[in-house]
Amino acid sequence: MCHLIWQLITGQVAVARNLVRRNMRCDNYCPRCGEIEESVTHAIFKCPPALQVWSLSTTPSCPGTFPVSSVYTNMDYLFWRKNDILEPDQDRDPYPWIIWYIWKARNDKLFRRIDRDPLELVRYAESECQAWFNVNEMIPHVVHDSYNEECQVLSLGNICLLDGSWTALDRFSGCGWAWMDSGEKIQLMETRNYTRCESALHSEVEALRWPMENMLQHSPCQNFGTDCKELIAMIKKPHEWPRFATELEKIETLLICFPDFKITHILRTARTFRRELFFIGCSIPGLGNQTTSSLTPSNIVMGSRNLRRRQTALHSELEELQWAMESMLQHSICQRFGTDSKDLIAMIEQPHGPISQLNWKQFKLFGCVFQTSRSATFQGRKINLQIR
Repeated sequence: MCHLIWQLITGQVAVARNLVRRNMRCDNYCPRCGEIEESVTHAIFKCPPALQVWSLSTTPSCPGTFPVSSVYTNMDYLFWRKNDILEPDQDRDPYPWIIWYIWKARNDKLFRRIDRDPLELVRYAESECQAWFNVNEMIPHVVHDSYNEECQVLSLGNICLLDGSWTALDRFSGCGWAWMDSGEKIQLMETRNYTRCESALHSEVEALRWPMENMLQHSPCQNFGTDCKELIAMIKKPHEWPRFATELEKIETLLICFPDFKITHILRTARTFRRELFFIGCSIPGLGNQTTSSLTPSNIVMGSRNLRRRQTALHSELEELQWAMESMLQHSICQRFGTDSKDLIAMIEQPHGPISQLNWKQFKLFGCVFQTSRSATFQGRKINLQIR
């Protein structure tokens, strides 16, 4: 409708006169009244059926003032001079809808041979105008909506932010989470890649399930934040998402352990959470460091996570190896591992012997007991170790 009014003012409406000027083969007369030449002014304001519509409408009209033979004078009258309203935004006159329905009636006559009743057009226009204003009155306009929402986000604490990444061309999807305490400091954080899900929304569901499991183990946090509104709607009304029934069943099982579960929509533009959300979103499929020359970036599974501080740096290195071995059992047949810690290699090669005056027995608490320098029993499975 706004586009039609713009064409009307610029004289670009596809009436017969303009079509002939564009060298199109068509009749030059008016399809409604038979006028010799159909101009923009004639089609909308001067054609007898259009004159009847204007006279029956609530728009004030006066001979010699409106309508006249100039489209600019007519539009100037409709915009500014038809009444005493000082604020155009408060103008409830249905003239835009009247122009629209006059043009539609003209096309119905030309292409479908249907004559529209002028009074019927006026009623349609006025009802559409009233419906438009009613809908806009139902939606209150708040100037500082974004500011208030950002302030609400800034006041949140003890929350686990989560995000998932998915592309249709990669073999893997990614997800990550970051737990922030009441002081808005990150205490735990983890990202990982896995085999590509069916859709981006499936990835978001997986991005929620994984931190819920981790929160049960490492934190009492029951508040979660996401930038995916569909995920929130899915949790509130799971029966409306039958395609995700299997995934949501796992979420509902975990919810039993979260009596005060709450999930909040977090805008990515929020200052406090912007860096953390963007970091989590960086777990894009295919990113990572190559461990062998035969692998391409699209074939790499990558994972990273934060954990509570261990007793020593070497404890952390051993925990890193254990986690990598667990992941390989689930996602890969890889049996080769690389590390920059020579002490870790020495620990694997001589688990019972003191090297650099370190007692290796304290590291057996991790549940990973190495038997020989080239083999290990790990979760009941014997694997070859070639640590370089």
